Amino acid sequence: MMTLFKDPFFSSLDRVFNDSYERLNNQKTKIEKNDEDYRLLIAVPGLSKSDIVLSIKESMLTISYEQPEKDTPIFTNSFKRVYSLPDDVDEKNITGSVENGVLEVVLPKSRKKTVERLISLN
Repeated sequence: MMTLFKDPFFSSLDRVFNDSYERLNNQKTKIEKNDEDYRLLIAVPGLSKSDIVLSIKESMLTISYEQPEKDTPIFTNSFKRVYSLPDDVDEKNITGSVENGVLEVVLPKSRKKTVERLISLN
């Protein structure tokens, strides 16, 4: 039977990368929908509004942050997620806030109503 030697240095690296990967993939996100708007709720414990960047381009909402690890300033805890917005979102009136470790992004629905009508053909 063959046994593999496990170097402590590489074991430490595995632990660091696996922990970072788990943290990024376990980012708690909730999307709520009602008649007036969509609400995107993301757990961001320990972050303030100055740490978070919200941007919109071509109907794509990007949420990102980068924060140095508390114990080791060499590593950063970063997050970036891009959401494709539904057609009925009023992009000019999107708002966001951070309170008690939760980022809330409010995506209001457009007030424009589609009127059903017949279209004559030429």
